[in-house]
Amino acid sequence: MPAKSFDEQLRDKVLGDFDDNKGQKLVTDYDQTRLKLKQEVYPHIQGQVPSLSDHGIVHVLNVQENAISLLSDDGTIRDLSGIEMYCLGMCILFHDAGIIYGREDHQNKVAEVFDLIRGTNTSLLHEKTLIVRSTRAHTGTAQDGTNDTLKEVAEFDHLEGKSVQLRELAAILRFADELAEGPQRTSGFMQTTGLYEKESQLFHDYASITHTRIDRGTGRVVLTYEINIDMYQTDKLRDLLDFTFKRIRKLICFDLCQPSSERGSSDVIFVWSAAREQKGRYSDG
Repeated sequence: MPAKSFDEQLRDKVLGDFDDNKGQKLVTDYDQTRLKLKQEVYPHIQGQVPSLSDHGIVHVLNVQENAISLLSDDGTIRDLSGIEMYCLGMCILFHDAGIIYGREDHQNKVAEVFDLIRGTNTSLLHEKTLIVRSTRAHTGTAQDGTNDTLKEVAEFDHLEGKSVQLRELAAILRFADELAEGPQRTSGFMQTTGLYEKESQLFHDYASITHTRIDRGTGRVVLTYEINIDMYQTDKLRDLLDFTFKRIRKLICFDLCQPSSERGSSDVIFVWSAAREQKGRYSDG
């Protein structure tokens, strides 16, 4: 039997951990939030920032799939409770919603979107706090200027009377989002015709060469970069490689921020279309 989707597992977990009334209310809240964002926010992000790589429902589904891969080697999440699945699900839904107001500092604009989508009832204030703090840590820098935004998220919190491993959920979101790169986030047609804005082109170039694989069973993340070398555009290649190595370092530094018992290894493979395949392995554990 095929593994269930993230949303299906969320619903099963929530309904299993709560009585019928509370469980059904949480599931309904989640479903309505997903529907509103899918209809009223995600389609318009591209309109607000047309040259941005995809941040709509396809990206959300990709992040959900990565979360499953990070949490399970057989497609079934077992280590999170129902309320933790609910919180992680909400974080994934909202994490890029702030881009509707622009790309810059979008992680700090989730609160406003939350109010418009979920409402401003005082009963939602603690849920909002958890979602805002977790999504704020999915990108950007910490107050001390480092990239370790997770240290600013409380290790534990609570919702609906149940404990929540909030920092772990924020870490899953950040890692799953960082690995949600690939050709699915860009358009070959738009790239070929040069219709993306110049300042966004590098992000699309990176997406087009990137292929990721999460192997929880062996504790490995594999990043493969398929690069087409054009000797007449060496400056473009240099910029792309510089950007790529920054993203690789970001992933490895993120892993090093985790407890040593939870660290894995990262394999990086470069495949050059105009030369023999070259492989490099970055291992932090």
